[in-house]
Amino acid sequence: MEDPVRSIHLLFPESDRIAISNRLRFILDPEIRITSGEETPEEDSCLFLAPHEFDLSTQVRHLRNTSWKWVHLSTAGYDFFPLEEVPIGTWVTRSWKAYAEPLAEYVLRAVLRHAHSNLGTGVRGQRIGVVGYGEVGRLVTELLHKLGAKVTVLRKSGGPVEFGEVTRSKWDLLDMTQLVLTLPLNRESENILGREFLARCSSGMHLVNVSRGELIDQEALLDFTRSKELWATLDVTVPEPLPPRHPLRFEERILISEHVAWNSGSDPYGAILEDFARIWECLKVEIDPPGCLRKGEFRHRVSGA
Repeated sequence: MEDPVRSIHLLFPESDRIAISNRLRFILDPEIRITSGEETPEEDSCLFLAPHEFDLSTQVRHLRNTSWKWVHLSTAGYDFFPLEEVPIGTWVTRSWKAYAEPLAEYVLRAVLRHAHSNLGTGVRGQRIGVVGYGEVGRLVTELLHKLGAKVTVLRKSGGPVEFGEVTRSKWDLLDMTQLVLTLPLNRESENILGREFLARCSSGMHLVNVSRGELIDQEALLDFTRSKELWATLDVTVPEPLPPRHPLRFEERILISEHVAWNSGSDPYGAILEDFARIWECLKVEIDPPGCLRKGEFRHRVSGA
């Protein structure tokens, strides 16, 4: 089958465009046309963008600039992308797998550090909850299970998980020793660990958040860190970065990193471009791609070929 689109338009910081453009030509086709930034894109192209690097007005302007056949996000999350601006019939995909290994590595490091440094033991037999069962949640669950932890996964669908147990209620996680957040931000997940949950959960629970800061009531976390001796490892906060004098920064039981969990290894583009290439191949052979946020139409159905 022919390629899903004939050209790609990059909306990335200028410092990244040349490297990404060269890698795409090497991975896909050296003859493919690639435009970027404020250059004029071709009709029915792919818009490949880093939504977290641009404000909503800039993204909307580019989305309305031409008729896109496919929009691909360099991120796994899409809470800062105006999905509603994309016309029906346009494929919208995301980097669904690129961040799974780095985030799982960060989680594993945080969980083991807490177990050894603060609990004086390993994770074998420890009750650990994982909230969310996407690529990150699956990998985290598998790793912890294989280390001997008793893992309970909060999964909205309630569907089975390969390792550990599953629940559809966050209230079943109140007695966990450690609790890991790996789910996207949306209306249902916002403030999922609110004041009531933190008030009722086990004293000394350790929270690890690699998703979005809005999933936790930070004010409540601050209160219960003091009154219930809760612990937290936060790679994400509200806002980002936290102001230097923010009270969370002065709590000994709270460790904050500056949204760095996504980065591991020496190749900043490799996993992202692997996801893009995988989706490209799926669309090429007319298979619904992974990481799909909105389905579009396959090329031959539009052209009538």
